[in-house]
Amino acid sequence: MDGHLIFEFETQQEANACLNTINDMASDYWKGLGYTVIEGGGYKELIGKKNGQDNPDAVRTLTWDVVRQSPDGTYYFSSLSNDTRFSAAVSQLEAAFNFVEKPYPAAWIPVPEEFALASE
Repeated sequence: MDGHLIFEFETQQEANACLNTINDMASDYWKGLGYTVIEGGGYKELIGKKNGQDNPDAVRTLTWDVVRQSPDGTYYFSSLSNDTRFSAAVSQLEAAFNFVEKPYPAAWIPVPEEFALASE
């Protein structure tokens, strides 16, 4: 499991607050590209496009990742640096939140399935 970066937080509240900020940034990003984002029920949904039109069959929940608890008792989720389109936002997040960006520790077993798939 080489190279998958995570944001690690001391508290679940801080991790959730940072993830919510990322999701708000993502919502603005997708809206800026002409996509429809539906908000309600405590979450946002992104409506996909087909032939340039909204495709209600391609609705998905809009979230960067989920917060997980580590074996060390910290909280983490996948770093924005894993996608070059979003890595520039890391410095903005560092100014607002207290976290460490680091590679996913090999000692943390099991590896989340989507992390393993991303490294293949």
